[in-house]
Amino acid sequence: LPLLDPARPLRRYSRRTLRRATGGFHPSRLLGSGAASPVFLATFPDASLAAVKTCASAHELHLLASLPESPHLVSLHGYSPGPGSVGGTAERPPLLVFEYMPQGSLQGALFGGGDAAARDGQFLDSQKRLAIIRDVARVLAFRLVECQL
Repeated sequence: LPLLDPARPLRRYSRRTLRRATGGFHPSRLLGSGAASPVFLATFPDASLAAVKTCASAHELHLLASLPESPHLVSLHGYSPGPGSVGGTAERPPLLVFEYMPQGSLQGALFGGGDAAARDGQFLDSQKRLAIIRDVARVLAFRLVECQL
């Protein structure tokens, strides 16, 4: 499926570029696991950082590409198509390139896990957890009202 009218321009990366930037998807570059796949730290030649994960489906890519920029969502910077199309194949699905979040994931901060916040023992107190609940409510409102998906 071709990428249809994204809300913002997305950079198209080669698989080779992402393979190099993640050290061949080496376990030492593992940031954690997304809903459907592991997430790896990518370091590009210009020293910029990103998070790279396998796209679960062409629908996921289309949905993420259609979302407008928001301070409540991690930004999708680009993708690497699978062979022959954006939809990829089961053996080589598209890869997604996201903004890197150096403080780790919300899941890691709340429950522990493999990311930076959990490794550093920085768990959240009840005040911060309540603030996060409010932020999550804002994200849901944004997705339901502003995105109208």
